[in-house]
Amino acid sequence: MKYTFGSALIDEEILFRELSYLGKCEISFDDVLQRVEVEFDHALTTAEHDQLTASISNHNPALERAKITASAAIDQRTMELIDEGVVFDGSTFSLSVAAQANWIGMKQALDAGIISLPYTVTSFEGEYVFTDYAEYITFYATGLGAIGYHTGTGRALKIAILAAVDVAAVSAITDDR
Repeated sequence: MKYTFGSALIDEEILFRELSYLGKCEISFDDVLQRVEVEFDHALTTAEHDQLTASISNHNPALERAKITASAAIDQRTMELIDEGVVFDGSTFSLSVAAQANWIGMKQALDAGIISLPYTVTSFEGEYVFTDYAEYITFYATGLGAIGYHTGTGRALKIAILAAVDVAAVSAITDDR
């Protein structure tokens, strides 16, 4: 179903991102008549139409670009914090995606009896030997906790960015993690 709105300041990329939660859509512009047409693959409910109308009437490209930039910076910082690893028992261990897969695999292999303890792994400082299951589970939980903390604090900042009503409010949000 096609919906038409009068509008002069529309950024197609940003508007598309704003509207994608309503379903698959196509956006077209008529610069002469200064209007935007949004076509969905389904008819919108009254509530969805109200959301669409609000998104079009409140569309602010400068604010949306500021939000996108700030969110990307938070994502980058979150990845940097995860890449720093986690300290456990005086050694620093990688939390990269590959390392996370290894830690999960190791837990599954221990649980299945495929590998046994003691088991030697690599930390940033060298070798580390896990001697018992409780120690490994404590390490595993510590790693998961670190990842959860970094992603959770990043998520909280991004929620604040999404709620910002102007560029100054976005700029006031600082990531001091």
